[in-house]
Amino acid sequence: MTNTRVSILLINHVSEVGGAEAGLLDIVRSVDRNRYDFIAVLPEAGSLSAALDKLNVPAVFMPLRRFRKTLNPLSLVSYYMNVRRIVPSLVELIRGRGIDIVHSNSNTAHIYGAMAARQAGTRCLLHSRDLVPLGLLGKWLCDSSTKVACISEAVRRHLSRYCADGGKLARLYNGIDTDFFSPEAGPRPYVDPQAARDNPLVITNIGQLVPWKKQDIFIEAAAMIVRQMPEVTFRLVGDELFGRGSRFKQSLLHMAERKGLAGALSFAGHLSDVRPVLRETDVLVHAADREPFGRALAEAMSMETAVVAVNSCGPAELVRDGIDGILVEKADPVQLSSAAIRLCRDASLRQRLARSARRRIIDSFNIRTFGSGMAELYESTMGTTASAAQCLDNHA
Repeated sequence: MTNTRVSILLINHVSEVGGAEAGLLDIVRSVDRNRYDFIAVLPEAGSLSAALDKLNVPAVFMPLRRFRKTLNPLSLVSYYMNVRRIVPSLVELIRGRGIDIVHSNSNTAHIYGAMAARQAGTRCLLHSRDLVPLGLLGKWLCDSSTKVACISEAVRRHLSRYCADGGKLARLYNGIDTDFFSPEAGPRPYVDPQAARDNPLVITNIGQLVPWKKQDIFIEAAAMIVRQMPEVTFRLVGDELFGRGSRFKQSLLHMAERKGLAGALSFAGHLSDVRPVLRETDVLVHAADREPFGRALAEAMSMETAVVAVNSCGPAELVRDGIDGILVEKADPVQLSSAAIRLCRDASLRQRLARSARRRIIDSFNIRTFGSGMAELYESTMGTTASAAQCLDNHA
């Protein structure tokens, strides 16, 4: 392996920090910055550029778009013209900065990144974080990539149907900083400003307010739980971050009111640091059944919080049923509420699963393992071999 630095262009198509963006920040934190040099392209200044700046990663702003599935010819023409305008600027940046790898942090970002990398004659890496059907785009995403990082085995299997060369696909689980997400670390516990009374048990759901996260199922389950355990309170943490989901958010608010949960369920909104909430949470219920990985679930497990999730996709890889948490067969409010009630009523079981959950993340989904894997993937993309020194020692 050569000792020269590898210059990497990170492309992200949104400017605020969500789950995918937390993963991007973890890349920068967990690999050897003496080996890997980063620059980012983002749509505009925001919480992501601010976080990157603290990590000494400069950002260049270009008007990247968030593409939506559509057959509207005007929208399609608008998307096409946007890509045509931006790709030449990316090519100029790649050549001017001597970029070795274009790292697209999403399928959308890769539409820009792969085209620019091809024109500039450099390598490109797709970080795939979704389980959405891709159609013809899926084959193009794979064919245009030097390598593809898949955040779970579920994502790898999903992409394999589009990828003729399965050797391009590498499963690379997200990594959790278990020192940061520790029951002993971080700011003081969260104080709920909407709490109507002091209740001993708290059940929480964390995630962006989008339909596939199934917060509506969580609310249905909460209504069932409160009938049997009226002392329990519920917190729904998250918001619509990227200009979508406002209708869904309103429907959730109305649904909670209709279900009579006004005094029991609070909407905490988006929190940049969820540790105070998790420290006060007895059970985290994750209702999504098409979850590519489940970062909020993994963070809760690292915080030694008991979890309930659906036995599907990413959560099925994170949680061992009856060992690290409880898995239910489908995103069904009856099943989710039954599992949550069981944990609420059995403190010994709750504590045993929570302790095992943290050990699970430390052993198999930690930030150091992720950093080593990311370094190996970068070197594989370059055609070289990674060394163990290419992840940060401070995550040991």
